[in-house]
Amino acid sequence: FLDRDQMGAPVVGFVFDAVGARLFSDLTGANIGLPLAIVLDDKVISAPNINQQISRQGIITGSFSTAELRYLISTLSAGSLPAQLADEPISERTVGPQLGEDNLRAGFIACAFGLGVVAVFLIGYYYLSGVVAMIAVLLNLVLILGAMAAMNATFTLPGVAGIVLTIGMAVDANVLIFERLREEQLRGMGIRLALRNAYDRAWSAILDGNVTTAITSFFLLWLGSEEVKGFGLTLLLGILSSLFTALFVTKTIFAILIDRFDLRKLGSVPMSIPAWGRVLNPRIDWMRLAPAFYVLSSAFIVVGLGLFIVKFQQGRILDVEFAKGTSAQFELKSPMKIEEVRAIINKAAAAHPDKLPSPGVQSVGSDGRTYEVVTPNDDALAVKDVLKSALAGKLNLQEPSHFDLVGAPLAEALNRAVFPIESRTTSVGGVRPERIRDHVGGVAILLKNLEPMLSADEIEKRLDQQRLQAGTPQTGYRSTTVEVFPDQKAAVVMVSDEALPYDRDVEKWQLELAAPAWRLVNEAVNNPVELQKLTNFNPQIAAETQTQALLALSLSILVIVVYIWIRFGNLKFGTATVIALLHDTFFVIAALGVSHYLSELAFFRNYLLLEPFRLNLTVVAAILTVMGWSMNDTVVVFDR
Repeated sequence: FLDRDQMGAPVVGFVFDAVGARLFSDLTGANIGLPLAIVLDDKVISAPNINQQISRQGIITGSFSTAELRYLISTLSAGSLPAQLADEPISERTVGPQLGEDNLRAGFIACAFGLGVVAVFLIGYYYLSGVVAMIAVLLNLVLILGAMAAMNATFTLPGVAGIVLTIGMAVDANVLIFERLREEQLRGMGIRLALRNAYDRAWSAILDGNVTTAITSFFLLWLGSEEVKGFGLTLLLGILSSLFTALFVTKTIFAILIDRFDLRKLGSVPMSIPAWGRVLNPRIDWMRLAPAFYVLSSAFIVVGLGLFIVKFQQGRILDVEFAKGTSAQFELKSPMKIEEVRAIINKAAAAHPDKLPSPGVQSVGSDGRTYEVVTPNDDALAVKDVLKSALAGKLNLQEPSHFDLVGAPLAEALNRAVFPIESRTTSVGGVRPERIRDHVGGVAILLKNLEPMLSADEIEKRLDQQRLQAGTPQTGYRSTTVEVFPDQKAAVVMVSDEALPYDRDVEKWQLELAAPAWRLVNEAVNNPVELQKLTNFNPQIAAETQTQALLALSLSILVIVVYIWIRFGNLKFGTATVIALLHDTFFVIAALGVSHYLSELAFFRNYLLLEPFRLNLTVVAAILTVMGWSMNDTVVVFDR
């Protein structure tokens, strides 16, 4: 960790536990005055001298720059890992800026649309009670977002889906209360007593339903990938906040309305329209129809699971997370029909069967511009090269721009492409930027013979995107200005930081301002072409995710059944729960198998936009959610 010595100079501090303190005391006590090599993965990263015997804690002093301090602290921290990292990662994910923007927009629209539909239903069906419930739902969203911000939790696309689902869960608890309230009012009870009974009698059903959903959320957090963990975290936070808003906030608002505004009655559509109330109490002998439902449900499950197994054997069911392979997502310049994209990809696969075997093409969104290709080849670079070649001229990509001395070390670029901005500086390399005086003490980077030429806005956008990438130095970017000179095929990037002036410490200026700025400009302007998203999984991580998914499903079922058994004190309830749960789970899996065949028919593909779903961790999260809702419905019936 970063520390300070007695003179206030920055140093690297470290602390040992009891065992480490004893061992390090013996080591340093016997080698005072000698250098101590710090080794990580068979590489010496530092070799400070031992000035005295050290036991519990100590410091590493030296003439460190800020970058050197950060590097030493990060590598020492990495030394706590239990094993050496392999040279090749087992999973690679590359996401382009367009995909994040599209996902954010789509997630916001989904949340807004879901919230709007819920508001129309609640207010239109429950009148004033619906307004109170909507206040609780909005507060529920505020609590979730606030909790995630406080925990520095990352928003993922499944996490946004969890927020949408939470809206429905918050409404579910309110509906249980309002229906109990309607029954109490129909018995002739006053509003105060009716509300008290409604909350008391709905409490057990609300608690049981949310506990069963919380069980699935727990296993998502424990066993899921980073995306699915975002879903589980959002769902768990939503459960806690919806319990608070449904059972406390709404009850408090109703109490205020009764005490301050003399509320006498809370109406709803069934109470206003008696005919609708009769619809809610049908006289249908459902058990007499049970044989027909047995036949229809069993037939669908058997046929669907059979189709699922056939496609599984063909290697078309499991996504790359469960079977080694690569998933590549790209955006086209103009819309294309999926048949045209498939024809191009299949032609490329025929020409390169070893690099793009058995590709599957799916559309992403409804604009006809974004598509995803999944292939069992786990060589992501080979897949990317084939796709870029096959779709040359059609991809909406950010082409790299070249300039003089691109990629050269700083020592070679100094005073040729990288210039200090002094008080008398008015031009760099024959180019005279208008705002160079705003960056006195900073650095000017000349992009000479820039090809293809970029606008100032394009360069600034690339710089901003590159700053967000992992591994990019985050120092020396207090102020940045870009000016372009099309007639000279040049551009100048001016960067300054009042804490790093050139005339105060030239060496520090080079190390902490000029070097990172030169690297930033090189990587941003001359960045290689990337697809929107590239996901690679090798067999090792595929086997792990399969195990985690099966374990999550099995443990969720087991724990939920045990909870139901204990809660209702009868094995019959647990047995019925297992049967209903297995039925709903197998029904969803069977639907995945059926979707593969229906998506091959033009009507379902073109008009219903049905795609051949693949089994991945996001689908596992959806199946776990179905299990949670199945439990929720079951416990409501059991509670009655």
